[in-house]
Amino acid sequence: MTFPSDPKPASKAGGQLLTIDDVAERLNIHKNTVRRQAAIGALPRPIKIGNSIRWRPSDIERWIQEGGGDG
Repeated sequence: MTFPSDPKPASKAGGQLLTIDDVAERLNIHKNTVRRQAAIGALPRPIKIGNSIRWRPSDIERWIQEGGGDG
């Protein structure tokens, strides 16, 4: 059930949180690699929602622009 105060999901380009699959696709790596890199802090810090983890698209894009952890 939804309520009028519930936020509407935005498009991924507009700010919807990214799943592990989304990040893996964007970085062209396997989702297990995303999990490993997140666990050691090599990726931007994810947002935990229950048992799920999500990333802000802006955090991933900034990380890529800054060299993907190489800088």
